[in-house]
Amino acid sequence: MADGAIWDPATRSFRGDRLHQAILCRGWTSAEFARITKLHLGSVYNALHGRPVRDGTAIRIFEALEKRQPMSVLSSTGSESDSGRGL
Repeated sequence: MADGAIWDPATRSFRGDRLHQAILCRGWTSAEFARITKLHLGSVYNALHGRPVRDGTAIRIFEALEKRQPMSVLSSTGSESDSGRGL
């Protein structure tokens, strides 16, 4: 998997920590994300834990992430940062 990548096509799995960050920085909980993607919560949890997922599941995840831009957050220094870097 390339450094900074969220998806590994060779293993058909997400890097769970990066996916979790991508979901949270868009203001969603895991349950909300499952509803938005029309996936079972278990499928979202599988992706979040780095387990292989079906191509259709990956496509739905990517489509949902594309629909909402990451929110800007304040860093501990008080400056604005782009929390969506690395996707």
